[in-house]
Amino acid sequence: MPLWIVALVTPVILIVVLASGLPVAFALSLVATIMILAVWGTEALPLLATVSYASVTSFILIAVPLFLLIGENLIKSGITDKVFDGMEKWLGRVPGGLPISTLSSATVFAAICGFAPATCTILGEMALPEMLKRGYNKGLSCGCIAGGATLTILIPPSSLMVILGYLAEVSVAELFAAGLPIGIMIALMYMGYTFVRCLLQPGERPTVTQRPTWKERAGALKYSLPVGAIIFSILGTIFFGFASPTEAAALGFWATLLVVALYGQFKLSKFVSTLSMTAQYTAMLFMIVIGASLFSRAVAYAGITQWVVSWIASLEVSPWWVLIGMQLLVLVMGCFMDSASIVFLTIPFFMPIVGALQFDPLWFAVIMMINLELGTTTPPFGLNLFVLKAVAPPEVSMGDIWRGTLPFVFIDLFFMALVMAFPQIALWLPNLIRQS
Repeated sequence: MPLWIVALVTPVILIVVLASGLPVAFALSLVATIMILAVWGTEALPLLATVSYASVTSFILIAVPLFLLIGENLIKSGITDKVFDGMEKWLGRVPGGLPISTLSSATVFAAICGFAPATCTILGEMALPEMLKRGYNKGLSCGCIAGGATLTILIPPSSLMVILGYLAEVSVAELFAAGLPIGIMIALMYMGYTFVRCLLQPGERPTVTQRPTWKERAGALKYSLPVGAIIFSILGTIFFGFASPTEAAALGFWATLLVVALYGQFKLSKFVSTLSMTAQYTAMLFMIVIGASLFSRAVAYAGITQWVVSWIASLEVSPWWVLIGMQLLVLVMGCFMDSASIVFLTIPFFMPIVGALQFDPLWFAVIMMINLELGTTTPPFGLNLFVLKAVAPPEVSMGDIWRGTLPFVFIDLFFMALVMAFPQIALWLPNLIRQS
C-alpha cells in the first residue's frame, strides 16, 4: 500500500473510532494494532507487548502518581480549605477580594495538586457558594474558578507537563522552570483583570463589612507557611539541582504526610481513599500513555511521520505559518477533547516538524501548555466548564459559566501570542539554571 494512502487513511480511521465513543486510550491502541497488522502482518504483534511495557516503565513517569498523591492528601485533610480561608482574610477587603482570593488559592493549589479537575472541584465547592452568597456577579465568580483551575496545567508540578515532556523528549525540569514564571504572570493578569473589573463596576461586588484583625491574619499563616514548605521541597530541590522531578515528587509526598500528621489530620481511612483515587487517575493516564506510544510507534515505523515532515518542509510557506496552524489545530481540538488526549494525539506528529523547522522544542512545549490550558475552558466541551457545572448551585447555568470564562480565555490567547513573539519569556529561567 502506498505511503500517502496510509497517511491519509490513518487519521480518518482514528476519527471514526473516536466518534464511536470508544475511550481515547483504546481507540489509539486499536488503530495502532490495525496499522501493524496491515503493514507488517501478525509477525509484528509482539511489538504491542514490548512497546506497552516500555512506555510505562520510564523513571520520569513515577512522578505522576506522586504529584497526584500530594494534592489528594492535602485536599482530603482539609488543609486546602484553611489555605483558602487565609487568602480571604488577607485579600478580602480589596475590590473583588473574594474572587482574587480564589485566584490566589488556585495558584497555590496548582503548585501542589497537578490535576486541573481536582482544583476546579475544590474551588467550586468551597468558593462559589460563598461568592454568590455575598452578591458577586455569577459570571465573574465562575470565571475565576474555571480560569484559576487552568493554572494547574502550567504551574509545576503539573502531571500533564510531565507527560508532555516525556513524549516530546524535553527535560521536565526545564519545562517546569519555563512554566512557573509564565503561570505566575498569567495568574497576576487574571487577578489584575478581576480587580479592575470590580473597581470599575461596583455593582458586581458587595460592600465589604468585615475587617479581619491582624491577629486573625497572622493566624492564617499557620497553614499557608507549611504548604509553602511543601512547594519548596518540590520546586526548590528541582531548580537548585538537588533532585530530579521524580525524586522531588517523592520528597514532596513525604513532606505532605509530615504536615498532615503534624496538624492531626492524618486518618487511615482518608489515606486509603487517597490511594484509591490516585490509582484510578494513574491507571487512566497510563492507559492513554500506552495507546499513544503504540500509535506513535506504528506511525513512525510505517514512515508516516517522516512523510508528513518532508511534505511540510516542501511547502513554500514561512515556518511561522506552520507553527500558527499547529496551534490553531490544538485550539480547535481543545473545544472538543480533554488536554491529555490532545497531547497524545498531536505530540508524536508535531515534534518532528518542530525539529525540521528548527524551532526550540522547549519553547514550543511551553506554547503547547498555554494552549492546552485554554482547552479546559473553551466552549462547548471544556472540561473545567463541566466540572464546575457539576458542583455549582442550581441557579448557575452553563451560560453563566461560559460568559464568565471568556475574559480568561482572551487573557490566555494574548499571553500565548506574547510567548510566541518573544521566546525569552519562556526561556530565560531555564537558561539561567543551565548557566548556574
